[in-house]
Amino acid sequence: GGLQVTGTDNCTFNGNQKALGKDDFRKIPNGVNGVEDRMSVVWEKGVHAGVLDPCKFVAVTSTNAAKIFNIYPQKGAIAVGSDADIVIWNGNATRTISKETHHQAVDFNIFEGTPGYNSCYSTNQNYSALVVLLRHGVSRCS
Repeated sequence: GGLQVTGTDNCTFNGNQKALGKDDFRKIPNGVNGVEDRMSVVWEKGVHAGVLDPCKFVAVTSTNAAKIFNIYPQKGAIAVGSDADIVIWNGNATRTISKETHHQAVDFNIFEGTPGYNSCYSTNQNYSALVVLLRHGVSRCS
């Protein structure tokens, strides 16, 4: 049981494009924005809510997907020879998700107004998995 992996059907259609289906739902473009905020929402609803620990968060958002696609440990792990990206994550930072601050080229956000206790400090290509910064130190999960 429980959450094993996350994914997205990210497709950033704007409000006018989505409105094409107001009289016929079959004409609504498929997909929504949200890839930018997916990990923040998983942190908020998982770790901050006490449902996941930080290492399970790493598994759900990174490691398990790499295993499903049979690219682990090349991706999804911090290890010699791995070449996935590394994310520096501050689980104590706060922000509110908004269309005004996101980086997607769209005029709405499906998570608009959602509070978050999380922030991505930086991403670096050619590294792997996630390093989670906690109040009492750094947690390395892979």
